[in-house]
Amino acid sequence: VHPCTKAWLAAVDFGGTAGDGPWTPDSQPLVFKRQLLAIDGTTLTIDAPVFNHLDRALAQSYIYALDRQDIVTEVGVEDLRIDIETEGGDDEDHAWTAIAMVGVEDGWVRRVTALHFGFAGVTVQTGSQLTIVDSHALDPVAKITGERMYNFDASGGQQVLFTSCHASNGRHHYVSNGTTWTSGVVFHRSTSTGAHASSEGHRRWSMGLLYDNIVETAPSKDGMVVLGLYNRGDYGTGHGWSSAHSVAWNYDTSTGVAAIQRPPTAQNYAIGGVGEFTGDKPAPFDQPEGYIEGSGQPGLVPASLYERQLAERLCGLL
Repeated sequence: VHPCTKAWLAAVDFGGTAGDGPWTPDSQPLVFKRQLLAIDGTTLTIDAPVFNHLDRALAQSYIYALDRQDIVTEVGVEDLRIDIETEGGDDEDHAWTAIAMVGVEDGWVRRVTALHFGFAGVTVQTGSQLTIVDSHALDPVAKITGERMYNFDASGGQQVLFTSCHASNGRHHYVSNGTTWTSGVVFHRSTSTGAHASSEGHRRWSMGLLYDNIVETAPSKDGMVVLGLYNRGDYGTGHGWSSAHSVAWNYDTSTGVAAIQRPPTAQNYAIGGVGEFTGDKPAPFDQPEGYIEGSGQPGLVPASLYERQLAERLCGLL
């Protein structure tokens, strides 16, 4: 845990919340769920990286043992088609989410198609080391407005992989709706059609998001933001800096735009990709541009950052 102190808040511009009230002490602790592999004096070895600097000058981090009583492990949902009955249009009197993963570790969703949900096809509310693969979240039914249509959502997950998925006609197709409890989420080799809003880190310092080889087609409006690693200011309830230390790798924005901005003390990146990448308009709030390199240039090596890191990790285990 990296506590949310006055010093850390000052370093991150109190969240950059524009017209909303600033983030307050203790409201946004940076929390990482990890397995402790070894202790050697004052050196701790953990099973996966953390996704933010643990700066003692801003906050004294600490560790504690997790109460595992309510954690569900090694469970999966496979080979389902979930078609929620609705009256179509703006109807909201129906089942709201197809699959929710809550308090799950080492779990998966595979070969699932979810249709006509109001909130999410698959949402990870809390959990870690999860994979959602070969799944579709299609054609949500609800009003096209806030708190709705998050086709694939990580609201409190860590070390979560969404891969070979497809989302259609929602708002935030691939989204971290979590806060500083959400990190290490990969959206990999997936597709998005007809989005009404952006895939993004949605609020309050989600960390370590990777959008790797995502292909957009037919966003609902040309020139709209289809990917946001950026500041959301007073959107929602003080969303502010919605993502930090996050990467768009070889992203195809179609006729949309990727908004990549640099948070204080951190960075966001766009490497390679097709389409428009900018830290300026149409990003909704003026902030410094993030690190953007190689857009529109073919032949990115490695073609997938996730696949390269996975290969290196597996080689290290041999």
